[in-house]
Amino acid sequence: MQTILENKLKESSYGDSDMIAAMIRQFEQKTKRAFDGTQVSNTIQFGFPRDNDKSHGIIKGKLSLTSDEVGSAYTDVTSSIIDSCKELLGARLVQHLLLVGGFGESPYLKKQIRQAFEKQGTQVVTIDEPSKKAAADGAVIWYLAQLVEGRAARFTCGILGAVRYDNKRHKDHESKCFTNEAGEKRLEVFIVLIPKNTILTNDWRSSWSSQATYNSAPTASKLGKFKDELYTWQGDGPVPYVLNRKGKLPSGLIKSFRIEANLSSLCSSVKSDTSKVSGEPYWVVRYKIDVLFRSMKLMARLRWIENGVERTGPATIIPSVKL
Repeated sequence: MQTILENKLKESSYGDSDMIAAMIRQFEQKTKRAFDGTQVSNTIQFGFPRDNDKSHGIIKGKLSLTSDEVGSAYTDVTSSIIDSCKELLGARLVQHLLLVGGFGESPYLKKQIRQAFEKQGTQVVTIDEPSKKAAADGAVIWYLAQLVEGRAARFTCGILGAVRYDNKRHKDHESKCFTNEAGEKRLEVFIVLIPKNTILTNDWRSSWSSQATYNSAPTASKLGKFKDELYTWQGDGPVPYVLNRKGKLPSGLIKSFRIEANLSSLCSSVKSDTSKVSGEPYWVVRYKIDVLFRSMKLMARLRWIENGVERTGPATIIPSVKL
């Protein structure tokens, strides 16, 4: 706006730096807050009734500006804000855009942003009461800080698990297979739960199925405590998949988290079966472990089916590496 006023008034006696500064103050306090691009004429009240220069649009201490003149002061900054929002959002669709700060009150800025984003279903939200700005500004800054501090996984994270042997996919690893109690050929692998650089948001969740087997029907106390480990791949090269059951783990695969849960609540979910290997009876309890990202940290819970109804229970995750 300063450049616009200086160019408009360079041949006027009201074009000195003090007058321009007074006009800018009045523009910021009043004209800027009312301008939305629809007014034919916009005035800046800066002087007294005796201040006149009709050839430059000054009458009785008021400078008149056309809508195009005022709008030109907004063009670059408004375009920059919209371009920055589009770059940040990318292909993501968001429900709300929150405008805060003094310029966030500008009707013209609100109008331009609404035109740019509301056609894709994004609602532009503003705060009309200045007393509420500090809280809103602080809330946005806090939220953005959380995104920066720990939501990108530094390493690939996963568990050691067993998958059913597939002749096509695993034919080069048949020597590493083992047979479980159900008579199934299995291969021990590293199952990725969190790929490196994944952005963990508060709705992120990953799950895997697990089971515990017993040689006799377990009581609630015998079910005891479940323990499992999460590993992070911190080595060079691609993440390993097939592991050697009888050998050592790859040197870059680091035990980084421990998950614990009490299985005593699953007593009524225990099933009996007969081993396809030994012919002896065995008992098995099946459940799922959920790993979730909530309040800037990893959390876990237990899930199982009891009489056809899904149940959940607490689990503890203890990290030793920051993702």
